[in-house]
Amino acid sequence: MTTQSVGLVAQLRNAGVTTVGCFCDPLLLKALTVQTNSQRYFPEFVNTGVAFVDQDLVGQLFAPQVWKRAIGPSYAGATVPEGRGPGYQAYRAAGRTDQPSIAVDLIYSQIQLLAIGVQLAGPNLRPDTYRDGMFQYPESSGPLGTWKFGPDDYTTSQDSREVYWDPTRKSVMNGDPGSYVETQPGKRYRIGEYPAGDATVPGIAP
Repeated sequence: MTTQSVGLVAQLRNAGVTTVGCFCDPLLLKALTVQTNSQRYFPEFVNTGVAFVDQDLVGQLFAPQVWKRAIGPSYAGATVPEGRGPGYQAYRAAGRTDQPSIAVDLIYSQIQLLAIGVQLAGPNLRPDTYRDGMFQYPESSGPLGTWKFGPDDYTTSQDSREVYWDPTRKSVMNGDPGSYVETQPGKRYRIGEYPAGDATVPGIAP
């Protein structure tokens, strides 16, 4: 990935690209931000919200001088302090006395999806009953946004929030510098309903 990023960044810079969106593994994105910083090329990055890129722990991996130009959708919920999320609470409810991974809440949301499908599949667990069970899951809104499934819709999120990266703000998750900030605190938009116009980022003119 490090080798590929050298050529990719050179191509983007030579083509005069000013906005980059990478629907990719965070490790490649890390290599890209390091290389863009090295080549003194500073485009705006679109935070795509995939592969945990919209989480503080992952954003802190990227070159801060580059990633401070990142803005985009986050399909996850707002970051919560370590030890306050549902994953941590579930870990404690199981009687564990040691500390879980700091990423326990991210992992828990994936397990939660699996558990929903297994339960709704009924007594005969097969790929088709799992699918049909997920399609019957009623639209529900909670800390992670609005979830719903159906024919031709195999992903959870029906809405998202808009976030930008602040490299100086301390994350409530681990106390380290670098955190995502909502452009409109508490506001989520359904797919296709984002308003037209420029985003409002404190300290940055639209």
